[in-house]
Amino acid sequence: MHHSNPMLVNLAKYDYKAKEKNLSSYNVYTLIRTLSMFEWENLPDTIPLRQLELLLQTVGYAFIAKHKGKLYAFYGGLGGVPDPYGYPTEITIANPALQFSKTFKLTEGVLIHNDDLDMGLMPLMNRYNSMLVENDINMVVNGFNTRTQRLISVTNDKSKQSADAYLDGIMKGDISSIADNALFDSLKLHSGSSEGGSTITAMIENQQYLKASLFNELGLSDNYNMKRERLTEGETEAGDDSNFTLIYNMFKNRHKACELINEKFGTDLSVDFGSVWDQGRKEVIDDDVHENVKPEIETPESILNNIDNILGGERDESLTPDIEPDVIIDKASDLIDNIDNILTPDDKDSSND
Repeated sequence: MHHSNPMLVNLAKYDYKAKEKNLSSYNVYTLIRTLSMFEWENLPDTIPLRQLELLLQTVGYAFIAKHKGKLYAFYGGLGGVPDPYGYPTEITIANPALQFSKTFKLTEGVLIHNDDLDMGLMPLMNRYNSMLVENDINMVVNGFNTRTQRLISVTNDKSKQSADAYLDGIMKGDISSIADNALFDSLKLHSGSSEGGSTITAMIENQQYLKASLFNELGLSDNYNMKRERLTEGETEAGDDSNFTLIYNMFKNRHKACELINEKFGTDLSVDFGSVWDQGRKEVIDDDVHENVKPEIETPESILNNIDNILGGERDESLTPDIEPDVIIDKASDLIDNIDNILTPDDKDSSND
């Protein structure tokens, strides 16, 4: 029996008119990138990282619960009696592979949110990738049009069939001749657009813009811009900050879920950014989430330094950290008196007012 090579099957001709199929392909390739957005540590064997992230990014949430003593990440329908704010309180799960169906109270497990509103990434991907699919069609059709340079019109059905066959050959890349004299008798040629070069340039720019916009939304820096000039450093940094908002929100939800799962099930889960994502933003979020930064406590020595700097004076090198506190207090009082002397009488009056 002959078996087709699966690799060759995937080499099938690209059908630019198959919009749904091409949109699905674009989304899959985008997901391949985003599935490495986060790195989870200490996940149980029953929760593969790829499947967990696939649920979160495509569905918008995943429910962590135990079945026969093991933790799983489930997808199900949310419902039950809404809480005072209208949020669901239950989730119904049907899992054929595990041969069980059950309605859980959400308090029986932990509901991981991809983002604050459980949107997932599919609406975002569909938006940009749908426009990319349409732009692909425009580029392909524009390429076909540059092969003819003329628009054809005919006066009868027979001539239309011959003209269609001729154009079909051109679309396939074949240069063919027309043997039907009736076609020539009824055929009329019309000048096509003379803006082929500028049109294809605009389409390529649109493709680059759509891809860059999608990547930026996903926290990946792509500084393509419509200004056709270099971005300033300030513009680049401002773009990075605004584009990281969604990804920061996704990280916060995952980090909170780890805390809840660890507390409820005694695990030691943690989550962090994948190496591809912006390391500068990663450091900012690490500081915010993982560290309790204590405010710097000012000592009498540091206070004196600050006052000296304000007055523009030289630091008294005779003062050392182990100087007697009374001496430091006296020095501070002298400096405060100096400040009063610097102020003019008018300044004093206005400050008293």
